[in-house]
Amino acid sequence: MSGAKVRPFTAGGRRFAAIVLPLRAEAEARPLTPAEREVAELLRLGLTNAEIARRRGRSPRTVANQIASLMRKLSADSRLQVVLRMSGG
Repeated sequence: MSGAKVRPFTAGGRRFAAIVLPLRAEAEARPLTPAEREVAELLRLGLTNAEIARRRGRSPRTVANQIASLMRKLSADSRLQVVLRMSGG
């Protein structure tokens, strides 16, 4: 796991640690939209899609699409990996 780091983080008020692999070069080349950044921050707080949708005044489907886009752009396989990558992992 070359370049892997152990990254502590907080989500939903709980403390965790995870192994984070570096981003692939193609993921670093795709900038996030302001909406994607906002959704990522709400994921960091541990909110569900429905809670994010209510806070942002969007449909849960729109939120799901934004999370899927975040996952593609960040080469993440889960919501947790999105949070970790956004925290500098």
